[in-house]
Amino acid sequence: MTPVRPAQPPRIRVTREARRLQLEVDLEIYGPTATGSLAIAAVIEDSDGDLDYWALNHVSPGPDFHHPDSFIISA
Repeated sequence: MTPVRPAQPPRIRVTREARRLQLEVDLEIYGPTATGSLAIAAVIEDSDGDLDYWALNHVSPGPDFHHPDSFIISA
């Protein structure tokens, strides 16, 4: 994996309601290195300190956010 530098910092918007959290990210990547794939994942810690693992595509039995099959968005 090769890190990609975004053309500008991502724009992040968070909407929080009772029992709901919405996160929107605008990420613009341009240039000759702007190819590849992207995996979206999050680790959520609740008020009791318990962790929950979320991903658009979670192919492993346990948390493994680097598995190649988890990268499902193409750039």
